[in-house]
Formats: sequence, C-alpha cells, structure tokens
Amino acid sequence: MKKASPLVLIASLFLSVFFVGIMLFVLLEVLKVGDYQAFPQIMTFAGINLAIFAIVIGGGKFLAGAMGTAPYASICGVTVLYTLIQFVHLGFCFKTDGTAGYTLFHLLLLFVYCAIVIPIGVMGINNKKD
Repeated sequence: MKKASPLVLIASLFLSVFFVGIMLFVLLEVLKVGDYQAFPQIMTFAGINLAIFAIVIGGGKFLAGAMGTAPYASICGVTVLYTLIQFVHLGFCFKTDGTAGYTLFHLLLLFVYCAIVIPIGVMGINNKKD
C-alpha cells in the first residue's frame, strides 16, 4: 500500500481545521446558538458529528481497506445525510425546540445513524475477510 505524502496529510489537516472553523462560525455567529437554552446540547451533538466526520473521512484509507470500497462509500453517504439532517434541523428548529425536544430528536437521529452504519461496517469487514 502506498503511503500518503506529507503534503497530502498537511492539506487534509488544513481542510479539516478549516471545516471545523466554518461549522463553529455558523453555529456561534450566524445562528447565534449561544443565546438559547439548548446550547450545551447543540454543541455536544455538533461535537459528536465532527468526531464521526473525522473518523469516517480522516480514517478513510484504513476503513476502505478494512471493509472494501462499497461499504465505505455507503457509510460516507449515510454520514453526509446524517450531517445534513442534523444541521437542517438545527437551522430551522433550535429556536422553537425545548432542550428535551432537541435532545430527544438528536438522540433518535444518532441511534438511527448507528443502526444503519454499524451493520454496514460489520458486514463489510466480514465479507472482506472471506
């Protein structure tokens, strides 16, 4: 397996940090989520989303090697969809949702995401071993 050049790793790190900065700017300055009761929950679920993104996208070469390209592509697609749903809900509903409603919606969303992604990953790894 060919190793990634240091320039590619530096560019990936830069883009990842830039993406985090954009997300934080949108959350804190555009949506002004700090003014609402659900602020800790919003930041918690945004952090979980960033961690998932870092694992799926940052560990792409490792994950694709462990499970194959098709399951990895499926996981990437589901991750992007999870992120879009999370931020669309955040953009439209965080002002009207109470803390409990916001938390419940995002816990259910995270549960559905895991219920889809974990079996795809496990089956991909098992098929890759065969």
